[in-house]
Amino acid sequence: MDYTRIRLRNYINVDQLYAFHYFEFTKDYVFHGEKHDFWELFYVDKGEVIVYVEDVQYELKQGDVMLYKPNAYHRLSANRVTASNLFGVAFACSSAVLAHLANRHFRLSESERGLLAQIVKEGFRAFAPPYHDPDVHTIVRQAGAPEGCEQLLQSYLEILLIRLIRRAHGGQEPSEKLPFVPKEKRERDLVRSVTAFLRDRLNEDLSLDAVCESFNVGKTHITRLFKRRTGYPLMEYFKRLKVEQAKMLVREERHNFTEISRLLGYGSIHHFSKAFKKYGGMTPSEYAKSIQARAGESRQAADADSGNRPFWADTLTFGTKESD
Repeated sequence: MDYTRIRLRNYINVDQLYAFHYFEFTKDYVFHGEKHDFWELFYVDKGEVIVYVEDVQYELKQGDVMLYKPNAYHRLSANRVTASNLFGVAFACSSAVLAHLANRHFRLSESERGLLAQIVKEGFRAFAPPYHDPDVHTIVRQAGAPEGCEQLLQSYLEILLIRLIRRAHGGQEPSEKLPFVPKEKRERDLVRSVTAFLRDRLNEDLSLDAVCESFNVGKTHITRLFKRRTGYPLMEYFKRLKVEQAKMLVREERHNFTEISRLLGYGSIHHFSKAFKKYGGMTPSEYAKSIQARAGESRQAADADSGNRPFWADTLTFGTKESD
């Protein structure tokens, strides 16, 4: 039998990275601007920011992504109301088709957020910290990184860029409904529903019994399923969500520690401080001081200086817990 081979065409080729960051901004953060000869993609993971690209102003909210073209002068600031978190990746790409995304912004669909989450996940596997320092752009490979993580990062990024180009050409946003087998879909929907349930109750002292009763599921089943899907036991995941919300409230500077403790349903300031230290890597006071020090230099507030990976990096918090 005769076979005819065909060489596959590469529509987009991303083969170099210049930066890989995740920033936590105070509500008053201001970045005075820069330009560089490579592409940069940044995503608003939490909060809102005001962006200026070549003197055009954009207001970006959680779930928005924007791409700066090479040599485009850009700057940004927080909105003085809410703290914000941004993920950014800078890369080289000579593919002419990327011009369709130059200085454009998009609201990502759920499946696109899943692609972005995979980019982040593989990046944290591939590269060593720090990720939060704006003055450190040297990317260092992680010792003992899993096989193929850099190629997976590259592939997910190229897929995301192709999806955005199709949308730029007037294509419809991709459907969120994918053909999962019934059991897989049930499990996935349950985890998503429970996650939303937890996020809506960060002000409560929620128990595992209360979660199980609300969803009519057994403790063993939901505990094993949640650990398998997110990487964390259900109640630990809830505690980490509380600490992430506490960080946002600390950076917004509208409440003192006692008020934040009450807002998040802690029984005492002692329990709040203990949880913050355990899951945040430092005490609330230490975290606030690190923010103030950096804000005084017009720099973003960093995550724990211990170099620990942020909670979201493992749980894929870009609006979804699993990629589509």
